[in-house]
Amino acid sequence: MKILTYSDSKYLKEIGFYDVCSSRHSKIQNEVGTDCFHIVIFFDGTGIISQEPVDSQIRKLKNFFYVYNGATHEPNYLGIYLETKLLFKGRLSSFNVNHFLIDKDGAPLRSEVELKLKS
Repeated sequence: MKILTYSDSKYLKEIGFYDVCSSRHSKIQNEVGTDCFHIVIFFDGTGIISQEPVDSQIRKLKNFFYVYNGATHEPNYLGIYLETKLLFKGRLSSFNVNHFLIDKDGAPLRSEVELKLKS
């Protein structure tokens, strides 16, 4: 799954993209006929899925979606794609992090990030 960011409401000016590493723990929910889209992305820093620390992975995701776009003075627009199929267009309305495995120093080893989008 790829999440693309755009600076315009017509989804023509692409800023960049974020590749979501597929995991059986990651979930996508889209209720038919609604203007909401819900994604839960699983992050692992134990070495099974990624060697990169979880807090670093989440920081990259947050900087990509959650940071205010100073050029347009508003948040970016997002397009959710599975392969080449467009699943949803909208903006981020909620970004929640749940850490459920930490190491002895308190650094997260496994976490989920819940993204909610509205069109």
